[in-house]
Amino acid sequence: MNEYTFNFPTALIHDFTGEQHKVREPVFRRMPDNSFLCLFLTGGPTEPHDRNVVMAIRSEDYGKTWSEPTETDIPNSYTKLTVKKIEGKILLISNFHPSMEWQNRKCLQMWASDDNCKSWSKKISLAADNDVLFYPHAYADDEQKILYITFENGMQHYIQTIPYEEFHHMV
Repeated sequence: MNEYTFNFPTALIHDFTGEQHKVREPVFRRMPDNSFLCLFLTGGPTEPHDRNVVMAIRSEDYGKTWSEPTETDIPNSYTKLTVKKIEGKILLISNFHPSMEWQNRKCLQMWASDDNCKSWSKKISLAADNDVLFYPHAYADDEQKILYITFENGMQHYIQTIPYEEFHHMV
């Protein structure tokens, strides 16, 4: 007998047919109101595809049940979404450019929400809009009060630091 208590995996999306074909790159986060949010990429039968979108599902009961998937207004850039919660603010980091090829993964931005990701009130560029940078990852250092963001361009990797105090101006 081990010391861990695990539950069997639960399918978040049971029947995803019709226009949508695949669920890719889910990101899961607890919201300030204690609900759970899962954002994921989906759409056409291939990646890239012009029907690809970002969808969301939510749980109000700690993950026991989930809402039906709903389409968001977040552009699907066919790259990773990163979601962080910093001092009650939800930050979404991605390429907010509906591109079809990796060379067009531009507009690396951070969006902020103060309503559990139902809308995005502030959009901050993390690089020049024409810079090809993608696959952001982030680490929130609550002790030092700094957000570290890494990203790449296929040849080089970068790190950017943002003090938490900057987020007070975002929302």
